[in-house]
Amino acid sequence: QIAIKRLPTELADDPVALKDLISEVQKARLLSHPNIIRIYDLVVLPGEDPFISMEYIEGEDLTHKVKQKPGGRFTWQEIEPYILSLCDGLAYAHDQGMVHRDIKPQNLMIDHEENELKLADFGIAAPLQEKDEESATQVPRAGTPIYWSPQQAQGMNPAPTDDIYALGVTLFQLLVGEAPFKGINEPALT
Repeated sequence: QIAIKRLPTELADDPVALKDLISEVQKARLLSHPNIIRIYDLVVLPGEDPFISMEYIEGEDLTHKVKQKPGGRFTWQEIEPYILSLCDGLAYAHDQGMVHRDIKPQNLMIDHEENELKLADFGIAAPLQEKDEESATQVPRAGTPIYWSPQQAQGMNPAPTDDIYALGVTLFQLLVGEAPFKGINEPALT
């Protein structure tokens, strides 16, 4: 079995975005780690939305699991093995020169059979790059803004610190029951 993730039509209509995505998927599919969902390929067919084929996981993400918890939050003892597995997967990816760029509870799948964490959505991952003049003005195309590091929000080149920042926001959310902040016009949690 495989899972299919359909991508927005606008990616197929933007040749630069599609070219970047093809390059990123080609690199991400080389990642092989027990805590990372395996990417197989990006398929682009004429007249159809592009899609990514990937390893199928029978399970649920941490967003759904945390909703089943009293108060909508995990205790450290409950979440610790998942977070340690996530750190192992991220360390491996970073050692391979890849940054995930979209760490959030929805991308942390728990396999029902093995109760093991699998990091999903490496389809928008990016290779580590040297900083260049053009990157300072690029707006991020992928990810969820509430989890973006300040550097990612400014469009700077991908770095492991982007994932570490998102891991901190995610961990806070899973332990407290809400994100440390909600958005530009909403007050921070006190």
